[in-house]
Amino acid sequence: MRKLRLQAQEHTRERDLAKAEVVRLENELAAAKNEVASVRNSVISEKKSLEERLSEERRAKERTRAQLEERLEAAQQKQSKFRVCPSVDCLNAFLCADRNYGANSVSDLHHVLHIRFGTILSCTIDLHFGRWQLHPRAL
Repeated sequence: MRKLRLQAQEHTRERDLAKAEVVRLENELAAAKNEVASVRNSVISEKKSLEERLSEERRAKERTRAQLEERLEAAQQKQSKFRVCPSVDCLNAFLCADRNYGANSVSDLHHVLHIRFGTILSCTIDLHFGRWQLHPRAL
């Protein structure tokens, strides 16, 4: 009987140790689950923060692009109001590169130069020794 009682006490002690180990492991598991949840929430909030920042940067980039386009449009409108004819020397140098640019008449050449330089010429054009030449108009 004594032997059985000692064995029972030993089993009780082992059972208590096992229960304590189970409780400790359950606590560790709960702590690990809390840590995982915390890290997950942290990652989610960081992702959201980065997405918001990226979105803000994209909006800022779009605003900057829109402002630049508006400024370019304004500059082009200003430039078109006050467009100055390229210098005659510049146009003559342009013409020297090719004899006629497929232009068979003065009006054709005016058109070619208008397309190339984007302006109406304030000079006269004539054919001089087989080459187009520009001369400033007298004011």
